[in-house]
Amino acid sequence: MTTQPPSTEERLSRLQGAYEQVAERLGDLRSDMHERMDDMNARMDELARGQDNLREEMQRGQEALRSDMNERLSEFARGQEASARR
Repeated sequence: MTTQPPSTEERLSRLQGAYEQVAERLGDLRSDMHERMDDMNARMDELARGQDNLREEMQRGQEALRSDMNERLSEFARGQEASARR
């Protein structure tokens, strides 16, 4: 007794089922990819905000240092002027 090969209709049915499984899996992968991209974009936005905050903090620090140096230089210059008058 030999086994009959599957009919064309059976093979088409199996192929259709396999195609549907692949299409479903691709949909799941696409959805996962979009979620990961959204997460990555949120992290990049967070990093950009952190970078902006650091830049602002550095600028404030530089302004404070500049102001302090100008004040010290002015005090030094006043001291030099006072010494020169004596």
